[in-house]
Amino acid sequence: MVQPQNLGPVINTAAREYSPRISPDGKWLIYTSEQGMQTEKREKPFTSQEFSGKARGLYDGLGNIYRIPMEYVLQSTRP
Repeated sequence: MVQPQNLGPVINTAAREYSPRISPDGKWLIYTSEQGMQTEKREKPFTSQEFSGKARGLYDGLGNIYRIPMEYVLQSTRP
């Protein structure tokens, strides 16, 4: 079994990343990440208006699908 490997800050963020797949043509790593408002660095708490806007936005922290060229992934795993 192959051990998981950190692929650097572009892919492995402070959020939870999961469900990696390689595209059928082998050119892309496709994965899900829960990046969003809960991992965002802030100086002060959200106002209720900011929170409502973020919760309805694309980066709500509930998981989005990303793709990265396999070329980048393979470069980041070289010693």
